[in-house]
Parts: sequence; structure tokens; C-alpha cells
Amino acid sequence: MYCTDPFWLSIQCHDAGFGSPGDTVKVQQTCATLTVVDLAGSERIKKTKAEGLRLQEATNINKSLLTFGNVVQALAKKDNHVPFRDSTLTKLLEGSIGGNCRTSLLVCVNPHVSCWGESVGALEFATRAMRIETKLRKNVEEVTMTRAQLLAELENSFRDEAISQTTDQIMDLESRLKSTETTLKNKETESQGRLNRLEAAEQAMRQSSSEAERLKFRVRQLQSELESTQAELAETKDQLAKVSSEEEHQREQGEEALALLQEEQRGHHITKQELKSQRQQLSTTAATLGDQAQKLIEATRKCSDLETSIARAEEQSASLVNQLEVVQEQLDIAASDRTSLLARQGELKAEKLAAERLVRSRICNEVAPSRVS
Repeated sequence: MYCTDPFWLSIQCHDAGFGSPGDTVKVQQTCATLTVVDLAGSERIKKTKAEGLRLQEATNINKSLLTFGNVVQALAKKDNHVPFRDSTLTKLLEGSIGGNCRTSLLVCVNPHVSCWGESVGALEFATRAMRIETKLRKNVEEVTMTRAQLLAELENSFRDEAISQTTDQIMDLESRLKSTETTLKNKETESQGRLNRLEAAEQAMRQSSSEAERLKFRVRQLQSELESTQAELAETKDQLAKVSSEEEHQREQGEEALALLQEEQRGHHITKQELKSQRQQLSTTAATLGDQAQKLIEATRKCSDLETSIARAEEQSASLVNQLEVVQEQLDIAASDRTSLLARQGELKAEKLAAERLVRSRICNEVAPSRVS
């Protein structure tokens, strides 16, 4: 049954004269029942976009209300068969809408244009409900009994009513106690989850710290490699300068030798073989200078790559430092939440103990008068 705040009130009225305990009297007993039900409204899945448990609940509500509408339509048409047993709701309300009863039905509608379909359906349902006719009669019975039997029945009725009220109070307190226990368990689960997240954050912080240390070590390694490369580059530049100076000197010597050779060739007819040897020496010197220049280019490129790697490592280190600061803030927040959760857990335990004491005291207070009577 999908309804909220169901309320049943049973009333019994006895009308009898008083005489001696052995006198026989006729008692008129009048019985009546008041039922108050707040039905849930129908829902359109396309509008609410319900999913999961809400979708299942909305489906059950619409099914129950559909069955209730079928019952109202059957009663309005005065059909021979009314499907009261198709739903728990209609079975419980059988005596309130189709029996010896006086029924008042309040239908609420929404005047907004977006809800016109639901409003029209509700008004049509109310129109069908207005056609239901019921026959009212008093539930009066005449019972012959003695005055002692009447007093005993009234005493039993009062005792049953007191026991029923006590049982209802106990059940209410037990439900509150269960609700408190459920809330406490949920809070404990939530606190455990937060503790787990706190531990995970601490683990992540430790991992981030180790990663930061590793990156710092890598930066130091790259800096040392850069320094060694810069030293090699400086040495290579020095060697290149020396080679350049030697090349210049050899070129000057070659030019002088060539001039001398030309002069000697002109003067003394130097052989072509000696001139060829001098040219080979000049070619060898030029090749050596080309190799030194290639080494200088490679050293310059390696130095540029190392500077790029160092810049990237420094950026990663700065990012990890920022992440460590964020994780530290989350840890501080989680620690404060943990403190508040522990305080709330203590309050809930105190409320649980107070509720248990209240239940025990009420049970003792209700059982003691019954034993005395």
C-alpha cells in the first residue's frame, strides 16, 4: 500500500442502566471506525526522470492508484464485481468506500499549464467518485448481560486499550531506537569511509613525496650532467680555437711554402711530387678542422637538450609541490571532519542509551499498574 499517515480510530458506546450486580440489563452497543488516509499522487516518469529505486517506487504508486481508480469506477457503475482484492490499498479501504460508511474525498490539482493532463485526470476521477452511493445505518446491537459482566467487559476493554497504547508506544520507541541505531551505523560507515579516504590521501601524499624526491634527485643529476657538458663544451671550444690558430698558422706556412715553392720552381725547378705532398698536408689539416667543428655542434645540441630536460623536471617538481599542498589541505579538512564525526558518534551513543532507558522506564511504569489491577 502506498499511502502516508494512515489513521484508524475505533469508537464503542455502551448505553445501560445501573442496578444491583446481579440484575440483568439490556445494553445497546454502538461501534464506529474513523479512517484517515493521505494518498500519494501519481507521477509521470518522463517528467520526473526517476531511476533505480525511485523508478520502482513510482511504478508501484501508479499501479496502486490505477487499481483504486478501477474500484471507484466499478462502484460508480454499480457493477456486480468490484476488484477490492487487486491491491492491498483497496482491500484496506473496502469498508471506507463501498460499505456502511460516510466518505469524504479531497482531490488536489495544480493550476499550472504544464500539469493540465494530471489535473484533468484528477477531476475526472473525482467526478466518478461523486457517483458512488452508500447506505448508512447505525451499528447498534442489543446485548443482555448482568452488571458484573458489563463492568468486567468494560474493565477488559480499558485494559486492552491501555495495553494497546503501551504496545504502540513501545513499538514507536523501538522504531525510534532502530532508526537511531541505523543512523549511528550510517554515521559509523560514513566515518569509516572518510577514514579510508584519509588513509588513501596520506598514502598518495607519501607517494607524491617520494616522487618529488626522485624528481629532485633527477634534477640534480641533470644539473651535474649539464655542468660536465658545459665544461666539455668549453674545452672543445678551447681546442677548436687552438686548432683554428694552428690552421691559420699552417695556412700561413703553406702560403709561404707555396710562395717559396713557386719561387724555387721558377728558380730551381722544384719537382711536382713535393708540391703534391704539401697539398696533401693542407687537406689533412682541413679535415681535422671539420671534425672538430662537428664535435662542437654535437656538444652544443647536447647542452640544449639537457637545459630542456632540466626545465621540464623543474616544472614537474613545482606541480608536485602544488599537489602536496592541496593534499595537505584535504588532510587537514578530513582530520577536522573525523573529529566532528567522533563527537557526533558519542552524541548518538548517548541518545541511544537515553532512548533505551526511556523504553525500560515506560515498560516498567505500564507493567506495574497492570500487575496491581
